[in-house]
Amino acid sequence: MAVQSFNYDHPVYLTPYVFSGLSGVGANGVTTKFAAFTAMKIKAVHGGAVIATTAAGSTPLLFSKTGTTTSTTTLTALTSASSAGFTNDLTTEVTMIQGDQFWCTHGTDATAAVAFVIETLVIPLSNVTP
Repeated sequence: MAVQSFNYDHPVYLTPYVFSGLSGVGANGVTTKFAAFTAMKIKAVHGGAVIATTAAGSTPLLFSKTGTTTSTTTLTALTSASSAGFTNDLTTEVTMIQGDQFWCTHGTDATAAVAFVIETLVIPLSNVTP
């Protein structure tokens, strides 16, 4: 397959790609795992409880995996019986290369389920294989 590089003025750099998933119910329920299709940065993680937590302080996490190394980013703690949404603008963006994996978990609460949206941007001049 041919490899292509986008130009800096390509619209893909202006429009975020979003990946979304629902964490499974149960302690440390995870979302679907996603894979980076090219070099990209995770800019923010947004979420909202679908099934509210019963324990205040359950802390959602963002995981990113490169090769055999998994990194963890702590997100906004859930509040008891709240369905309020949350946004985490990552001050230190998570940078990934093609094939890296990323996913979220809603934390240790055994009853919560959280809908997550992971906002990413393609890094300029990244290669893609069509």
